[in-house]
Amino acid sequence: MPEYDAFGREIGENPLEQLGWAGGGSPAPAPAEGAPPRPAPRPTAPQATPPPPAPFPSAQAPRGFGTPGAARWRRRRRAIRRGIFLGIVGAIGLAIWGSATSVVREARDAIDDVQVTVPSPREDGQVADETESERPAPPARPPKGLRGDSLVRPDNLRAALRQLRKAGGRIESLRLAPERLDAELVTRGGRVKRIQISPEGGMSQQTGSGFPGSAKLPISSVDPAAPARLVRAAARKMNRSTDGINYLLFAFTGEPGWNAYFKNGAYWQGDRSGRILRRFN
Repeated sequence: MPEYDAFGREIGENPLEQLGWAGGGSPAPAPAEGAPPRPAPRPTAPQATPPPPAPFPSAQAPRGFGTPGAARWRRRRRAIRRGIFLGIVGAIGLAIWGSATSVVREARDAIDDVQVTVPSPREDGQVADETESERPAPPARPPKGLRGDSLVRPDNLRAALRQLRKAGGRIESLRLAPERLDAELVTRGGRVKRIQISPEGGMSQQTGSGFPGSAKLPISSVDPAAPARLVRAAARKMNRSTDGINYLLFAFTGEPGWNAYFKNGAYWQGDRSGRILRRFN
């Protein structure tokens, strides 16, 4: 029975015989006659180990996807995109805020323009409209011709002459229009009063020194019906309305009387009672 060593080989077996070598470093015996020739073993060339790649210097390292430079560039691009997005959102917000502010301002102006009427009780138990009471009355249209409050009407002129008499003095000049009476009165001391009377009865007065003329008539010598009489007669001859009268002057030259001036340029002269004497133009 054969014996084996610790490696499982038979004691006395030469493992080099399978490689063509005999024991003791001598060449292997020649193969027996008739046996096929044993191929010579091919020498195996040692495999060369490739040298390790040389590391790139940190200053010349290519910027690949995973390099620190690429990460910084990605962060920078994200910051740029975030800044552009915030700028667009801010611009849209400012535009919306400006539009909303304009709408609110227009609404506030419209509300301020609206007058709120608050009814308040009066002492008699009725409700008064504060807006109507505080609103100023529209200016009245000046009277024309012989209608309404025209001072050329006899009754209205008579009331104005009473106010002149209260002022005191004698008439030096007198201008009469539907909307106003202007007179200059001379007092005994030589003072001149310039008085203006409106159809509503208001009177303004200025007193000063002047150069009074020699012709002065008492206020009682003025006929309140004479101006209206002259205006009606002249308008009838011209086939026009009495609304065409512009103003009248009380003349002191020669025989006292009235001169009527119409808006169409016609000029009529009458006596103290208002009868027509002649026409000019």
